[in-house]
This record gives sequence, structure tokens and C-alpha cells, in this order.
Amino acid sequence: MLSASQVAFGERNALSIQVYGDAGAIHWSFEQADALRLLRTNGAALILNPLSPDLLVREPVIPGLGNGLTVPFMIQYRDFARAIDGTAGIIDGTLPGIDAAVRSMCFVERAARSRGQRIDWISLDLSDQRTHA
Repeated sequence: MLSASQVAFGERNALSIQVYGDAGAIHWSFEQADALRLLRTNGAALILNPLSPDLLVREPVIPGLGNGLTVPFMIQYRDFARAIDGTAGIIDGTLPGIDAAVRSMCFVERAARSRGQRIDWISLDLSDQRTHA
């Protein structure tokens, strides 16, 4: 489910994102922006923070910037600038590359098609992308 509102009575900066999959789920909330809840299918729950050893990329908290969306966007912009400047290993290392971008666009297109056709499951296999686009 996706819901969005610029004005929601009783909520203040209540942006939250939940992603569910067959291996578990992740939950993130603006109100606790430095924590990511990882829920596994076996019932285990893990709270990850910017310095957790289980993260693929660790970023220290930058003093004085506080919580929220400023720091993640700042890190993205910094890494993007480094990639443009020629720093090796940024694209497909720290930042997603073109394959991830195409997969994301494919996901959105398939989700919209699934909703429009009232189909429960549509493959995300990129090899059939041209036949269904």
C-alpha cells in the first residue's frame, strides 16, 4: 500500500517506508531516521543504525546535522559528485548503477500493470522487459 499526504491531521513529518519481501521486511521512519528495523521471516528483529556492522555501507553520523533526510541526501550528492569526478568504485559500489535503475523502473511499471490488470503476480525478470513494455 502506498499512501501520501501533504497534510495529515495529527502527523508531523511522519514519513515512513516499509518494504516487504519473501525474506523479511524493512521499516524506516523519519521520526527515528537513524534506525532501520529489519524483520526476518523466522521472527527475528534487528535494529540497524548508521554504524551497524550488518550494513553493506556504513556512514558515521555527522555531528550537528541531526536526524532527517538531510544527511542521506547529502551523502548521495557527495558520492555522485565523486563519481562524476572520476573516483573509481562509486557506481555499482556505493551508488546503484544503470542495472539497478532499469530494475527500479521495471518494478514500478510492473506494479502499475499488476494493479491495472488486477493480477497478483507479475515477473520482474528483465529478460522479458521488451516483450511486455
